[in-house]
Amino acid sequence: MPYGARLPRGRRGRLCRSAVEAVQRHEPDAMLVDVRLGDGDGFAVCDAVTRVRPHLAVLLTSTENCEHLIESCGARGFILKHHLADVDFGRFWQSA
Repeated sequence: MPYGARLPRGRRGRLCRSAVEAVQRHEPDAMLVDVRLGDGDGFAVCDAVTRVRPHLAVLLTSTENCEHLIESCGARGFILKHHLADVDFGRFWQSA
C-alpha cells in the first residue's frame, strides 16, 4: 500500500472488505488503524486484514486506552492518539 494511503469511507461491512482488498492488492508490511472509525470498527478491520496477511504489523490507535483488547484482533501494538506525534514509527515497524 502506498505510504499514507487511506481506505475509502463506506458502510461497516464495506470498510473491512475494502481494507482486505487493499491489503491483498498492495501487500503492505504495516498499517496504522484507528479503533473508532466513523463508519466501522478498527478491531474488525485489524482482525480481517491479519487473517488475510498474518505477518502484517497493525498498530491500533484511539483517544481511549484499549490496549487490553489488542491481542484479540491480531494487532501488534497500541498507542494513544495524543502520543502519536512522539512515536518513532520506524522503530516500531522494524521490530514488528
